[in-house]
Amino acid sequence: MRFVIRYAERAVRDLRRLDDSVAHRIVGKLRQYRLSENPLMHAQRLVGMQSDLYRFRIGDYRVVFTVTREGQLIVLFVLHIAHHKEAYRLNHYP
Repeated sequence: MRFVIRYAERAVRDLRRLDDSVAHRIVGKLRQYRLSENPLMHAQRLVGMQSDLYRFRIGDYRVVFTVTREGQLIVLFVLHIAHHKEAYRLNHYP
């Protein structure tokens, strides 16, 4: 199964606001997860919000994403990247 990562505009803005070292660490870890056999084994489903949201924990940061299919591809669509203190506020999600 092939996995790809796509970023929402919000997630790109979130990355740009981070220190370069933190942003590179997050992007590198996401690439590592994408190349694994099953990236969702590194993720946790979020409870009490939309049921189709997941998160990766990368140090003190959380990467919130959803999973969709596009033909043979499984897309990990990154919605938001934030420090764990800010990551789960409901106003971040449509």
